[in-house]
Amino acid sequence: MIIISLVGLSLVPFVHADTWENSTITVSVTDNEYVTKSIIRDIAITILDDREEFEKFAGWNNALNGTGIQFKLVAENGDIQINLVNHTSTKKYSAFTTFESKSPGIISAAEITIYEIEEISSHELQMLMRHELGHSLGLGHSRDSDDLMYPIVPYYTSYISQANIQSIESLYN
Repeated sequence: MIIISLVGLSLVPFVHADTWENSTITVSVTDNEYVTKSIIRDIAITILDDREEFEKFAGWNNALNGTGIQFKLVAENGDIQINLVNHTSTKKYSAFTTFESKSPGIISAAEITIYEIEEISSHELQMLMRHELGHSLGLGHSRDSDDLMYPIVPYYTSYISQANIQSIESLYN
């Protein structure tokens, strides 16, 4: 079972008041001994994958099509920095997202930490990244246990739903 953090529960993903100012949000992975080609591939899938099935999306850029927002994977110094660590979170989270704001309501940077990287599968990493990238866009948690943004993400819930997209649209349009 994957346990994720951030407060705020509602039937559809709760939205935070803060949003990104830029329409292209860069994402980079902190280089350390846990970064491998397969991990970079798994992270890229959560951003770039264009698979869609029953109005659920595998990659955020395809899901965000039409919102004016997109992610771009860069080598370093991304707006969103992903840290892969192999220790346990003190709060027992599998992943956690934090934000920085340069002015009220504007996100200037985010940091995603994925814990126990050597213990999770490729599928779990992709699921965690989709969930945490949702937080990085301003989504909170949902009370729908079948939703990607539910606090404890079930293994089978690994795709971005229409409810997630509608919440993003309400923030950015």
